[in-house]
Amino acid sequence: MNLLNTLTLQNPWWKKKKVPDIFLGKPRTEFFEKIRKYLPLRQAILIYGLRRTGKTTFLYQLIQHLIDSDIDPLHILYFSFDEKVTDINEILRVYEQNLLKSPITE
Repeated sequence: MNLLNTLTLQNPWWKKKKVPDIFLGKPRTEFFEKIRKYLPLRQAILIYGLRRTGKTTFLYQLIQHLIDSDIDPLHILYFSFDEKVTDINEILRVYEQNLLKSPITE
């Protein structure tokens, strides 16, 4: 499978404009309230913890919140390196060229 197909599969909201319900799970409100205030800022936020504790589910909930807040779903990129190991620069290049059709800007 090529990288563009992998990106499209890992980001179903690009086409459906919604995170599939099966990915959303139980609401992680305790984390959400702590993170939400940082969303308008351009920064990286580290989310870490033991395996199978809800980190990915929380990210999907955060993505749905962004979509519900009128963020263009194409401007939300998720990539699981558990699925495929590749170079981050290649991921961004494919994303910019094939989805955004322009470079990522500040």
